[in-house]
Amino acid sequence: MVTSVATLMVSMVVVLLLIWFVTDSSSSPVEVTITTGSDSNPPIDTTFVVGDVEGSIRLGYTELRWQLLRLGMIVLALMFAVAVVAAWLLNRRMFNRIGNITAVAETMDEHFLDARFEISAKNDEIDHMATAINAALDRLQGGFERQRMFVRSASHELRTPLTVARTALEIPLAEGRVEESLLPDIEQALVAQSRLEELLDALLTLSRGEATTLELVSLDVSLQRIVHEVQHRTNLPEITWHLDCEEVSATISRTSFEIAMSNLIANAAVHNVPAGWCSIGLHNLEDHIEITIENSGPTVDGDLLARISQPFVKHPGSPGVGLGLAIADQLVAAMGGEMNITARAEGGLRVVVMLPGA
Repeated sequence: MVTSVATLMVSMVVVLLLIWFVTDSSSSPVEVTITTGSDSNPPIDTTFVVGDVEGSIRLGYTELRWQLLRLGMIVLALMFAVAVVAAWLLNRRMFNRIGNITAVAETMDEHFLDARFEISAKNDEIDHMATAINAALDRLQGGFERQRMFVRSASHELRTPLTVARTALEIPLAEGRVEESLLPDIEQALVAQSRLEELLDALLTLSRGEATTLELVSLDVSLQRIVHEVQHRTNLPEITWHLDCEEVSATISRTSFEIAMSNLIANAAVHNVPAGWCSIGLHNLEDHIEITIENSGPTVDGDLLARISQPFVKHPGSPGVGLGLAIADQLVAAMGGEMNITARAEGGLRVVVMLPGA
């Protein structure tokens, strides 16, 4: 549309120039001969020179030219205004469509892929782009749906053996068929079973992308209890523990928080040196809650540090399978927080967890 208007404007300019130059021709004097007479008298030819036509009608030509020029300028001005308005409307419509695409894209994540971009009947470049993106979203949504189906199936398959194992422990315990010397071991196994079930629930909930239940949690109380459980579970009496925890409460997922902290604290205890130490700090800062976990473990090089929060990555020769930090990182992110890991020059790690303020 803008191109057509510009072409028309150029044509009008050319026409105006032609009018200007064509009407700018000079006139020369005109001779007029008048013949008079009758049947009885011979004819007499009288010749008159009618002045200089340039002097008599030049004023009329000049006035006509200026009128045409003024008219042409008015038409050009109107056409220019129309072109500007048309270009503005066209750009506004185009940017509105781009803005709509941007707004829809900002609402999408791995949990919400149902929205699609509107396709107009213009079949222009924006429609082609929107069609291609819609097709890509269809493929992504299909992939996530297949993943959710797999997670649901895996959940069922994992819960069945866990339920069988719990039943095999609880029935003899309830019937009094367990020797007293075995009671601590059975109770410890049931605690581990409960923790495994909670871990499964948290991981399945996280993988499904469903929101966990939020509640007001006393973080300092939870950390003290987790440290006690880790001490009992790891059975490392030579480790020295330092706790510096303020009284802080936050509305978060208790399960996600406790599983993440349990993994981090257990990781600090297990990946340590003989007669080492672990330090846990909890502080309520102005804009966030900060939890620090440090230990006196082995030296960690830069390459390992860059990958240490990835699944199945751990220090060579250390126990475990390398999932503790990866699980903690995902759970912290699901709570809207951030986890940073740095290596201590003397050996060991410093893990800083930042959660949204209370």
